Amino acid sequence: MPINKNPIDSANKRLKEKLDDYQLITPIYSFDDVILDRSVFDDINTSIMVYKYSDEIYERWGLGKVIKRRKNISINLYGESGTGKTITAHAIANALNKKMLFVNYGEIESKYVGETAKNLIRMFEYAKSNDCILVFDEADALLSKRVTAMTNATDVSVNQTRNVLLRLLDDYTGVIIFTTNFISNYDKAFFRRITSHIKIAMPDYEGRKRLWQKYLVDEIKLEEEREKFVDEISKIDEVTGADISNAVLKTVTLAIINGEKGIKRYELEKEINNIKNNREKIEDFHVSTRKVSPEYVKAQIDSGGVMNGST
Repeated sequence: MPINKNPIDSANKRLKEKLDDYQLITPIYSFDDVILDRSVFDDINTSIMVYKYSDEIYERWGLGKVIKRRKNISINLYGESGTGKTITAHAIANALNKKMLFVNYGEIESKYVGETAKNLIRMFEYAKSNDCILVFDEADALLSKRVTAMTNATDVSVNQTRNVLLRLLDDYTGVIIFTTNFISNYDKAFFRRITSHIKIAMPDYEGRKRLWQKYLVDEIKLEEEREKFVDEISKIDEVTGADISNAVLKTVTLAIINGEKGIKRYELEKEINNIKNNREKIEDFHVSTRKVSPEYVKAQIDSGGVMNGST
């Protein structure tokens, strides 16, 4: 085994990686940047007010007599990819004047049994001591259903992690935001503990119109009357705010490259439709898997063959 000649450098590297895991982020978006249905905004604002008026709610209005343990303010933002869940998380943090700690399951997961749960505990302690908002991105990976038929150490570790997180959520009194595209994967125990589940839906015509008006800024010259341009382009449905942002960015870039003074609607329509079609192709892509026997795996490895899942 080779001798590590730079143990101090290695230790410093591990320390830096650990610190990078807990990097606080200052929100860069506010609710002025978010296009939301009125009902959705009202739901989010109510959750924010519960946190802001916590002392008055529990003390002056007496709810502390019957709700002995103050709940954390947890908001689950769910919906299609690109509908603005992350931007909305930024806006919530901005409204509360707090920084954010973004958490991805892959960053806290450990191959060693029990370590993932310990990482979660340290992360909650860090968030509490820094008074920041915990944001669980792609939360379904962490809040997924527990294993009912445990057959190995991995299954035990998964359930241990889920149970530790349940206890942390029961005791935590800060603000937590979850975002997911797959809310159906949530374990029911987690679902019950989250105080607000808010769907960020695909924008309707009026929502798309507001999004196009936002991204087609006045500096962009349109080779058509602006109101008609926006009205017509907004008729293309099943597009998200991210789709619209990307389409405008690419169309403007191509106009600059080609030396054009403005953009044409048919060029923008072509780009937004390309984005839609590419997304649909990705959503239609499926990977099929089949279980194979240990004997089949061993035989294939011994023979140098390909394991195709047919046995």
